[in-house]
Parts: sequence; structure tokens; C-alpha cells
Amino acid sequence: MMNFKLFFQLVKSKWHSFLIYIGIFLVVFALMLMFNQPASKTYQAYSCEIAVIDHDQSEAAECFKSYLAKENTLTEYQSQEEIEDALFLRMVSFGIVIEPGFLQDASKISLIYDPGMSSGSIQGQRMVEEYLQLMNSCHQLSPDLSNRELHAQVLSMLDTKDQVQMLGDSQMLGELSVSADYFNILGYALMGLMINVIGECIVMMFGRMVYIRQQCAPQKPRRVVFFVFASSLILGVLIILSMCGIIVLFQKDLLSYQNGWFYLSNAFCFGFAITAISCLVGMIASGHETLDMDKNMVTMFSNVIALTFSFISGLFVPQYLIHPVILKFASLTPAYWYAKTNNLLAQTDVLGTIQINEILQAQGIILLFGVVFLVLAYLLYRDKRQRQAF
Repeated sequence: MMNFKLFFQLVKSKWHSFLIYIGIFLVVFALMLMFNQPASKTYQAYSCEIAVIDHDQSEAAECFKSYLAKENTLTEYQSQEEIEDALFLRMVSFGIVIEPGFLQDASKISLIYDPGMSSGSIQGQRMVEEYLQLMNSCHQLSPDLSNRELHAQVLSMLDTKDQVQMLGDSQMLGELSVSADYFNILGYALMGLMINVIGECIVMMFGRMVYIRQQCAPQKPRRVVFFVFASSLILGVLIILSMCGIIVLFQKDLLSYQNGWFYLSNAFCFGFAITAISCLVGMIASGHETLDMDKNMVTMFSNVIALTFSFISGLFVPQYLIHPVILKFASLTPAYWYAKTNNLLAQTDVLGTIQINEILQAQGIILLFGVVFLVLAYLLYRDKRQRQAF
């Protein structure tokens, strides 16, 4: 019990770190809320910004592009990389690549979209399938007509408007996909805050002065390290609850959906792994000549780990924009699987068995990372104690 009290007394002295990282999270969260206003509930059509790469350059392709441009804004690009940049900058909703022979084989048309904006892929897929199906049907009925004549028939059929049932804001997929951005930013805030606070508390717990004081009432090393790790996990849970509570407070409908609960469970799994990393960082930084040197090492580790993991794993930059080699390296970190799960949850509002299995597998990997880091932290503690580093 003495170790519990000492640990949380040290936590109180780190209130400024709490304010800094929670302040960063709140500012970014507020900005995202401002630029992600909920969609209107009115019954209205909307147009998309569509990027097109035309490798066919045929009459059929011109007809297809005129269909796309009828109610949307069409922009032609030269390469897939340009479309990916435009998607990242939110300049377009999705991209379409037209290959020769697309009328006969629908696979010759490919979509490029941001997984975090899955509404774009849904809209693009619907438009492509609708047009190609009608073109093929008209061709089977009137095989002698030219592509332009078939195109005119298709447009006349599409001019008939169907009644559309609009979903409420809380039912829209875009609402859940925006949640992925919130939880990705949460991942960075958790890494920066928890490694800094928990790491420095462990450094002070095993500092030389505290170690000398503990010799007055000696305890078994395993008992000491158990209470320190348990205190760290409790603190980690409290931090995650408080920061997830901020998201739930502003997205009250989040818990009404299965995705929302998976977002939260993913955050808790990631929090466990980061707590374990924090313990390992604290053990690595402990035992130097001065306490200030130990604290500076913790600060260095927290900044390097939080920023590096965030950039290479997809918390700051969408994973599809990151080079595959970097992603393979990033898969050796829990942040990669955390971001991957958030992206998967953003792609659909109805999870099937395959998606749930992928999510549970990723969360299992995150928990396994946490166990490995805790074991490494304990082994390092035992090694340092044997060498009388503390």
C-alpha cells in the first residue's frame, strides 16, 4: 500500500504534463469538430468532386465521363499519385481510373478513395455499377446502336428520379468515419502523456533517494515492481477513461452502434500497450547519476516514440499514403494495429464476421505487445537490481 500512495503522490506532481497533453487533444478535437459539422437532414441530392484518369480515350470513355460530369465536378489527372494527393487534401471525393475495354469488363474501372471517407467509395461504386449495368442492358436489347446512342438511352433512363430515404445524422457512415480521426489523435495524446507521466513516476520511484528510504523497511523486489506496474495500469485506465469520455461527450450517439464500442475497446487495448511501454521506458531511464538526467531521458523517449509511431503507423497520415516498406516496419508497433483497426471501423457501419475477426485479431496483437513490454520491463528491473543500479 505504501508503494501505491507514493506512486500517486508522484503523479500529483506531474499535473502540468496532464494539462499540456490534454490541452493539445482538446484543441485538435475542437478544430476537428468545427470542420466536421454534421450533415443536414434535408432531403437533397449532392454533387461530388471526382478525379478521373482516362487510359481508354475512346468514344465510350467520353460518354462515361459526360455521365459523371452531369451532376458532379469532374477533373482529369495524369497519375494515381496526383489523385492520392488530392484525396489527402480533401480536394476530391474519390478517383476513377478508366482502362481500355471497361464496358465489357467492369474490373477495368478502379476506384481510388480515402478509407476514412468511405462515403466517397460507396457513391463512386454506385455510379459506376449503375451506368455499366444500364449500358450493357441497352446493348443487349439494341446491339446495332452506337455507344453515343446507347449513352443517350441510359441518360434518359437515369433522368427518372427515385425517392431517396435520407438517414439521420447519427445513422450516417460519415459520422462513424470521423470518429476514426478522433481516436487516431487520441492515440498520439495517450502516447505522449502516458510515457511522460508514468515514465517519470517510475524513475522517481526507483531513484537513489527513494531506494535508500525503502531500505528502512525492505520489501521483496517482486512485490515492489508488482505494485509499481499495477499503479501504472490503474493510472492508464483513468487517463483513457477521461480522454475517451471527452469524445463520447461530444459524440453521444457513438455508443449506440457496435462500431463505437469497438473504438473504445481498441483505445483500451492500445492504452494497455502504451502503459507497458511507459514502464519499460521508466526502467531504461532509471539508475543514472542524477534524477534530472533520468527525467530528461524519459522526455526524450516520450517525444520520439509518440511522434515516430504516429507518423509511420497512420495516426497522422492515412496508411494508404505511407510506403509499404515503412508500413511493414510500423507493423512491429502497437500503434500500427491501433490505426488499422480504427480505419477498418471507419469503412463500414455494419460489421460482418470477417471484419470482427480482423478487429479482434488486431486487438489481440496489441495486447500481446503490452505483455511483451511488461515482461521486458520486469527483466530489466531485475537485471539492474542484481547489478545494484538502484
